[in-house]
Amino acid sequence: MVTQAVAHGGFDRYWLFEPNQAVHTPLRQAAGGKPTEILTDMTDLSPVPDGSVGLAVMIHVLDHLLDPLAMLRSIYAKLKPGGALLTDP
Repeated sequence: MVTQAVAHGGFDRYWLFEPNQAVHTPLRQAAGGKPTEILTDMTDLSPVPDGSVGLAVMIHVLDHLLDPLAMLRSIYAKLKPGGALLTDP
């Protein structure tokens, strides 16, 4: 997904939330040299400035959250006007 975002999204910066540190290096490589923060705490979005995200993507995440509605509200605060959230079914 990161490779596709880099190739087609035109984004300047990436905040990736991934608790599995074993995949941090491949994720950083997939970002293609773009500024990238890889964070392990899936519940702390504070490093991401409010109103700065053009696209938030959640793959296999919602079913792991204790309070998904609170997380979705937190993500909404991070979206810029016109920003979007993509989730898997």
